[in-house]
Amino acid sequence: MTVFLALLVCLLLVLVLALLESARLSVGRWSLLEAGEAAAESLTAGYQRETYEAYGLLFYDASFGGGTPDSTRMEEEFALWFGKNASGPFFSVQAEEVRVKRLLSACDYSGAVFQRSAERLVWLQMEGEDRRLRLEESAERRKRLYRLLKEGAAAYRDITPYAEEEEEAAKTTAGRLLAAGAKLREIPLLTLVKPASAVLSGTPADMSCFPSRTSRDGRPAGDFSLEYTTEALGEEEKRELFLCYLDRFFPCFTEQDGKNGLSLEAEYLLFSGETDEENLEKALWLLFSMLQGLNRQILLSSAGRMQEIRVLSAEYQDAGGSLDGVEAELAGILAYAESVKDLKCLLEGGRLPMQKTEADWRMGAAEVEGLLLGSFPAFSKVDDGRETFSYKEALQALYLDMDSETLSYRAMDMIQENMNTVCSGFLMSSQVFEIEAEVTATQTALFTRQPLMIRMTDRTLLFPKMRESFTAGYRQRPE
Repeated sequence: MTVFLALLVCLLLVLVLALLESARLSVGRWSLLEAGEAAAESLTAGYQRETYEAYGLLFYDASFGGGTPDSTRMEEEFALWFGKNASGPFFSVQAEEVRVKRLLSACDYSGAVFQRSAERLVWLQMEGEDRRLRLEESAERRKRLYRLLKEGAAAYRDITPYAEEEEEAAKTTAGRLLAAGAKLREIPLLTLVKPASAVLSGTPADMSCFPSRTSRDGRPAGDFSLEYTTEALGEEEKRELFLCYLDRFFPCFTEQDGKNGLSLEAEYLLFSGETDEENLEKALWLLFSMLQGLNRQILLSSAGRMQEIRVLSAEYQDAGGSLDGVEAELAGILAYAESVKDLKCLLEGGRLPMQKTEADWRMGAAEVEGLLLGSFPAFSKVDDGRETFSYKEALQALYLDMDSETLSYRAMDMIQENMNTVCSGFLMSSQVFEIEAEVTATQTALFTRQPLMIRMTDRTLLFPKMRESFTAGYRQRPE
């Protein structure tokens, strides 16, 4: 009887211990999963704070300040966090190997990772039940201004060089206006319109490491998606969110701070020149051609203004002037001068009406001659309820001419340029949005340090050795 009870107790003890070990191993697997998830989240919690504070973007610096991604350092960091989260009273899970399988950087998928992050930031910060309506209104206003500027570009006509005429013809008002127009055309546009207090850096930027030149991966942007809202936003709405982000974080000439390198960031997004002066000149000529076309249309449709031009033309021809098409030339010079005045108004922080009328016109023959001496007529303030636009808003409307990939990479160029002033060696290609790591961990048995071997019909499984992959990324807004 004693022997039987002893055997029975032994069998029961084996059964209890087997159940206990099985439960412990199961808990160990759950411990592995929880520790891995916690380690992944802890790793990405160390996001690049300077980038977040300056641009609202959540990225993890995979280079640790060293320029290029350091996978070995990341694996060490992951193993450290894994060890801190994988402890318990009845189990011991230890990481044998940590391997970073994949890094999703800001530059990946043709800039779509950066673009979606920017869209998400704007959408979350808009707030309010009417934010979708406000987004639609913003997009519609941008399109209205864009259509107006393109209409002006289509109507643009340059003025032709003036040839010397008979002395009597040259003395007429029309002759003086033609001569003044020719001299005005010879003066660089930037010299005419740039405010005297404005400072432009002539230092070329070092563009050799810019993402637009080094980090285009060629993968279609459509292959990457980031769900940042439960509402179904259309592609045009997402595009407007991205453009709103560019509006907010990238200053133009009227907001520039005169720093070395590229401080006219909105102009760079459009033209990507090496210096501020180069980008500003291109922006000014583009806007000028659009304004000149619009002003020319206003002038040609004004019966009163055209009658004055006909009188000047007749006086000119009576004095022996023989220039063909003198009426068109005079109209072109007046439109040219009016556009110079409008552009200077924009650069000094003023606003222009989107629907300009004859009453807004300021340029006559005397005013054109005054421009040669640096004298501009007073800028009129529009306060009659008409819709107006500023210099920056005009540039922002022209973003519609650009594809999202080009805008994304040029925006990252500017972020990288600016962040290098506070984080030496900063590269956008090292700013990681999502990390996937694989962990191989072992769990020892309760009463022995040897792993428990379990045989299966088709393979042998070393049960305590477990391998799992963990992914962490910035999918939620931080508290």
